[in-house]
Amino acid sequence: MKLRVHLKENSYSIHIKKGILNAVSSFCLSYSKILLVTDSGVPKQYIDIVKKEIPHCLLFTLKKGEKNKNMQSANAILHQLFINNFDRHDLILAIGGGVVLDLCAFVASIYKRGMHYGSIPTTVLAQVDSCIGGKNGINYDSFKNGVGTFYHPKFVLIDPLVLDTLPKRHWNNGLIEALKMGLIHDKNLFDLIATKNIKKNIQSIIFHSLKNKIDIIEQDVHDIGIRQILNYGHTLGHAIESYCNFKVLHGEAVAYGMVLETKQNEIKEQLLQIYKKIHLKKIKPIPLTLLKPYIMQDKKRVHQSIIIPQINQIGSCQLVEISMNVFFKQMGDEIHE
Repeated sequence: MKLRVHLKENSYSIHIKKGILNAVSSFCLSYSKILLVTDSGVPKQYIDIVKKEIPHCLLFTLKKGEKNKNMQSANAILHQLFINNFDRHDLILAIGGGVVLDLCAFVASIYKRGMHYGSIPTTVLAQVDSCIGGKNGINYDSFKNGVGTFYHPKFVLIDPLVLDTLPKRHWNNGLIEALKMGLIHDKNLFDLIATKNIKKNIQSIIFHSLKNKIDIIEQDVHDIGIRQILNYGHTLGHAIESYCNFKVLHGEAVAYGMVLETKQNEIKEQLLQIYKKIHLKKIKPIPLTLLKPYIMQDKKRVHQSIIIPQINQIGSCQLVEISMNVFFKQMGDEIHE
């Protein structure tokens, strides 16, 4: 399977194929210097495959976890680039989940004003969502993605086989983003996740999640219009992640946010049934007053208003602008209930 993101000079391809990890070298032929960046959570067997494919690469390993998606980690990558005299035409190749991909894309965008970047996502979350789109970010003083840029990879390689070693909780972490995509843009995808065996259909889920996201980002690269529908459930989700110091996974927090932001009881019940089906880890309710400081840092806030996605029906969504006071009242009523 292959998808293409059409963004003029920033266009790139996404290759989805079982075993593609064993063909990484064919995508790196033009690079004499490659910094391979991963973290301690990625199984060694996958790193060994890539190192065998591109033996001339320099390997750098970060500490795993969202709490390490920060400027200190970015500086550590930058240090490797500088001491090894990388130039703008060399390659950072990221292999890992969203944390590694975000860090590498961010560093690639600022090193000597931009160098080449490739992506090998190894989690469900990264494969269905964060490997494309161009948005990257690091956390700043516990604020989720407080600092970031827009920067696109030269290629994305997705091997569904690497998901075989992924813990169940991290499968669910990513499935929530695919479910969100179905909820806002593709009823067939929503129904697939709701009714079919997830693992048997994961390649189809990945393909359709990315295909839908491409359709949206090609219309709005810089997140100033329709692309903001991708933030469904994320206003509260990011606030929960930040408040909990990233001990709650992104998908778990967004799942909670999606339920609270969904007003139709029938759709809300369908979401809860899917959460039950996949055995999603529950989050204890958090008083809204504790989340407010983080919500006020939301990138969709415009002065005293906020732009939020609103579900019309499964597969259809629109953006609405409401005052922060109305938003807090609506969320407060939901949490109280």
